[in-house]
Amino acid sequence: MRTTNAATIRDCRVQGLAGIAYGSAISENLLFENNTAIRCKCGVNIDTGEIRNVRFIGNRFLGCNQGMNLTPYPQSRDIVIKGNAITLTAPFFNPVTRKTEDFYYINAPRLGLNEAKLREENHFASEYDPASPR
Repeated sequence: MRTTNAATIRDCRVQGLAGIAYGSAISENLLFENNTAIRCKCGVNIDTGEIRNVRFIGNRFLGCNQGMNLTPYPQSRDIVIKGNAITLTAPFFNPVTRKTEDFYYINAPRLGLNEAKLREENHFASEYDPASPR
């Protein structure tokens, strides 16, 4: 088993992307640290394969439609999400499917993460007021 980081994504900035700012598939020993995504559709997406020892530390996903989508294989483990700031804007309308996509801070149903702990260790806010016209 590898004991060092396979990759480190640090101090990067993505702005205004109508897609995913950061992502990965089938990963082990990966660190996302101190990155920023501003006004992107999704801050992070990892939805393919098994992931192990993947850490998200001190990132900022600001004014994105979706925060973090972490839906890898169920046997994935050792995922750390700590010290991140996620500020959401209105849900994303997909012009291809003509549907409004899900609105979430962290979507990780298969990872067994403690939602209360995620809220305690990260900052979540919303710019979106569904009663206010855009």
